[in-house]
Amino acid sequence: MKPKLMYQELKVPVEEPAGELPLNEIEAWKAAEKKARWVLLVLILAVVGFGALMTQLFLWEYG
Repeated sequence: MKPKLMYQELKVPVEEPAGELPLNEIEAWKAAEKKARWVLLVLILAVVGFGALMTQLFLWEYG
């Protein structure tokens, strides 16, 4: 296989510039970002709650 032919097969088609995203992709990104914030908030609250529970159990047992 010739190198030039192989290079042409490996070329990735050029996509639209980042500044010209279609509106539905922007809306999808915003929705995903909002959902990610909620997931992060729930995870943080779960970790804090678990830490508080472990602290209470520790103090109850050894306090």
